[in-house]
Amino acid sequence: MLSQLCPLFLCMLVLSMEFSQSKGETMLQKGSLQVEFTLGESEEQECHVCTWRKHSKEMRLESIKSQILSKLRLKEAPNISREVVNQLLPKAPPLQQILDQHEFQGDSFQHNTFLEEDEYHATTETAISMAQE
Repeated sequence: MLSQLCPLFLCMLVLSMEFSQSKGETMLQKGSLQVEFTLGESEEQECHVCTWRKHSKEMRLESIKSQILSKLRLKEAPNISREVVNQLLPKAPPLQQILDQHEFQGDSFQHNTFLEEDEYHATTETAISMAQE
C-alpha cells in the first residue's frame, strides 16, 4: 500500500512545492515534510523556474526508479558491473553479419528465388471429394 502511495505523494509534492531562496539554500516544504538541499554558485544564478524544473525532473526520475524497483520486488538497484553483464549475456552475431551470410537485402525483391522455391513444393493436380448424406 505504501509503495503505491509513494509515487502519488511524490507527484503531489512536486506540484505543490514552495521554494524559498536564502543564503544559497533551497527549502522544499510540504506540510510537515521539509527537505533542504544546497545549491552551487552557478545554480544560485539560475532563475527559480529553471531550478524548479530541474528538481521536479529529478523527483520524477526517482519516482519512476522506485516504481520499477517495486514492480521487480527489489529494495535497491542491483550493483552489477558491465564486465559481469558481458560475461553472462550470450554472444549474438551482429545483424549485418547475418544479412551478409544469407545474402538478403531487406529492400530488394528477388523474383527468381521465389520461383525456384516453388518448384520444390508439391502442386495439386486432382482433388477428389466424397459425397456425404
